[in-house]
Amino acid sequence: MRSRVIGIVLVAVAAVGMGVGLSISGAAAGTPYQSAGISVKPASPAPGASAVVTAAGFKPGGSVTVLISNSRCQPSSCSGSKVLLTKLGRVRANANGVAIDRVTIPKKFALGSKHTVEARGVSDHGRALTESTTVTIYQSVGISVKPASPAPGASAVVTAAGFKPGGSVTVLISDSRCQPSSCSNSKVLLTKLGRVHANANGVAIDRVTIPKKFALGSKHTVEARGVSDQGRALTEFTTVTLSRHRS
Repeated sequence: MRSRVIGIVLVAVAAVGMGVGLSISGAAAGTPYQSAGISVKPASPAPGASAVVTAAGFKPGGSVTVLISNSRCQPSSCSGSKVLLTKLGRVRANANGVAIDRVTIPKKFALGSKHTVEARGVSDHGRALTESTTVTIYQSVGISVKPASPAPGASAVVTAAGFKPGGSVTVLISDSRCQPSSCSNSKVLLTKLGRVHANANGVAIDRVTIPKKFALGSKHTVEARGVSDQGRALTEFTTVTLSRHRS
């Protein structure tokens, strides 16, 4: 009788041990993905650049459509007459119910504009599911001047990207057609227009004043100098033609 009791206890202990073992194994095999939600990488993509949209909570193998709004309005809360949606792509959710799609941001979107990215499909419970998030459009590298053909003595906005977030960026303009980056100081005279700090996205935005002495129709190179997010010296430049009227 005693041996039978001992045998029962041993079987019970073994069963508990197996249960614990299975529990640990199940946790180790668990998915690292989020159960719901959406993300866009980079969070502030550039016009015409690619971005990776990751959305979770969908039916495994189900079709998921990725869209972007052309306004600041949330697509899910606006009627079709208030917001225009652009389809970026369509993929199938993986075995974990996660849809991952590399999409291209429309080139027409303006720098600094905000847009809602949506992923639409069906949840694993068979219900319609929409995940959305907002992105702010920024260029990843390069420089622009608005207006592109400023007038002498007028203001212009210089936007340059690719710098270390929070880093100092100096804006200059040349007094000749020569590219400052390829000319020695003896060949070109540079005028400092301003200095700003790059924002969290590595973008420097500075409102500057074009020197009054510059003649109409003359061409000048505008530069933005600073340090990249890799810690290297970075210079972005573009050429502007001075005009009486803004373009």
